[in-house]
Amino acid sequence: MFLFATLYVLAMVVSAGWAFQDAERRGKSGWLAGLMVFFLGFPGGILVWLLFRPEPQKKV
Repeated sequence: MFLFATLYVLAMVVSAGWAFQDAERRGKSGWLAGLMVFFLGFPGGILVWLLFRPEPQKKV
């Protein structure tokens, strides 16, 4: 049981970190995206971010 809980928390932290970086690349607040993904849990938070994330900003 402890191993399952540890792996779940690790998956939440990793997915929140990925969402943070993805949001920053897209010009949005990485903190808000990361916190949203973390508190919605795994895999729900990732699915919500993938559905509602903005388009990447074009570099000029």
